[in-house]
Amino acid sequence: RLVGPPRGYLTLDARIVLLETVQRWDDLITTLELRANLTPSPAQKRTDLIKIAGIHRDHRADLGSAITAWQTVARESGEDAESVSALADLLAETGRWREMADLLERASGRDTERTVSRLGRLGDAQLQHLDAPAQALAAYQSALAIDADDAVARSLSGEIGELEVVYSAERDALVLTGEGIEPLPEGSTYQAWLVADGAPASVGTFAPDPDGAIALRANGFDPTGAVVAVTVEPSGGSEQPTMPIVAQTT
Repeated sequence: RLVGPPRGYLTLDARIVLLETVQRWDDLITTLELRANLTPSPAQKRTDLIKIAGIHRDHRADLGSAITAWQTVARESGEDAESVSALADLLAETGRWREMADLLERASGRDTERTVSRLGRLGDAQLQHLDAPAQALAAYQSALAIDADDAVARSLSGEIGELEVVYSAERDALVLTGEGIEPLPEGSTYQAWLVADGAPASVGTFAPDPDGAIALRANGFDPTGAVVAVTVEPSGGSEQPTMPIVAQTT
């Protein structure tokens, strides 16, 4: 038989809408917490917990409670780019530097390991299935370049797929990797940029392979304190970004 939402769940939805409309923030938090505990959907629970964190931050000026709510999100569904970014901002704002450093260190370590793994898989696919040994070698070399003690990874948010940039000062290497990247129409290409002090510099152009994976390596670019962005440009790339920005570091 079909199983519906828990008893009282639908009335909670209506109560949440009403409480938000009249801005009764404490009651709204209590009701959201109740729905988060009742819902069978992990996605709904995450959404409610994030909403609770936002209410604490934006309407109650209670940054400590906002941190606790985001920590619950991270504990329930893992430390991803969204939760790490939100927590890092809140921890910095409240001067909890040791916790922020530990959080970012954990995230950077995971991102670096994941990026190295992606590059290895990309190289294997190019060598074993796509008859592209030169591209495979580039992927393997990129993996080696970022497998360094000082490698730092940052995620890019956007609409084209999952992207990360990893930088190693020791190897003077910046590597952009991604999965699930949408192909572009003929005549267009993705172009990566490093934007420092408002001045963009082209890192290179790239296109996804048939599985949506990309790997772009460049030397001589230090992204520390800068924004890494991706735009859609005419084939061959542009001297300056012409928009739209489809992904960027946050």
